[in-house]
Amino acid sequence: EAVRQLATQYLTRRQDELGRRIDPEKYPRELQRVKAYLALWPSKVAAIGFDATATRFRWIASLGSCSYGILLRLNRIFASYRRWRGKPAFSLSALLTALQRPFTGSLLITRFFFGLAFAIFQTIFSLYALTKFNLTATETGYVLTYVGVLSVITQGFLVGRITAKFREDILIVACVALMAVSLVGWAIAPSVFALLVILTPTALSGGILNTLLSSTLTKAVSPQEVGGILGVSASVESATRIFAPVIGGALLQQVGTWAPGAFGAIVMVGVFAYVFVNIYNHPIVITFKEQQPIPIPVPASD
Repeated sequence: EAVRQLATQYLTRRQDELGRRIDPEKYPRELQRVKAYLALWPSKVAAIGFDATATRFRWIASLGSCSYGILLRLNRIFASYRRWRGKPAFSLSALLTALQRPFTGSLLITRFFFGLAFAIFQTIFSLYALTKFNLTATETGYVLTYVGVLSVITQGFLVGRITAKFREDILIVACVALMAVSLVGWAIAPSVFALLVILTPTALSGGILNTLLSSTLTKAVSPQEVGGILGVSASVESATRIFAPVIGGALLQQVGTWAPGAFGAIVMVGVFAYVFVNIYNHPIVITFKEQQPIPIPVPASD
């Protein structure tokens, strides 16, 4: 009876965590599989009954159960929102699994903090331009169009040529450093002309880094995992847009127009130290170049 209850509870929580339901016709078979696994490992069932924390400190167990339930509900809400927008559902277990991998975890952490700094720039820029330079909505639109054109040029023409000449880890470190310097310039820009100059390396580093992180993630996993890791990466990037407007708006209002850029620069300095230690010269990156096929020269026709 204990095994059956535990197996049922496991399947219920697993479905909530993944955000999808098991086919009713397949449910009995899945339940039998879990029961068989637990029957083969009775120590796992016994540990539940005699765990010291659960029996002596029930308030800790209750707090953990309540927190886990809240996380599952938030996971379901976020997964439903992503499906509504036509994106793959978010899986907390998939994210935790990806973060535990040495290299892909480092890339996802880099994406989150880079995405946070860049999202603050994107979401707060209109208010920043109005507060500091008193730009109208039309003038701000021209500036953002300028940034968009630079991003298109970067991602459409420059990324391929640059990645063909330099390793991904070197480019990631360089772009993170350039982004940090650019955000400092954004914080202290004294005029609109200086701001336009500063926005050039901001758009270049942001466009290159965004593309590099995605492409490097796909190279670091097996072909069967590409879709899953891209979905996790997109979820991480989407999560930054939850925090960025709140942080950027509070800094702009409470501290000053320089604060969002300074905060982003500090974040990117931390990211620079992190990628230098965990991504630069990583053995996996070095194998990328070794795995590329050697081009075969085609003899010229007479």
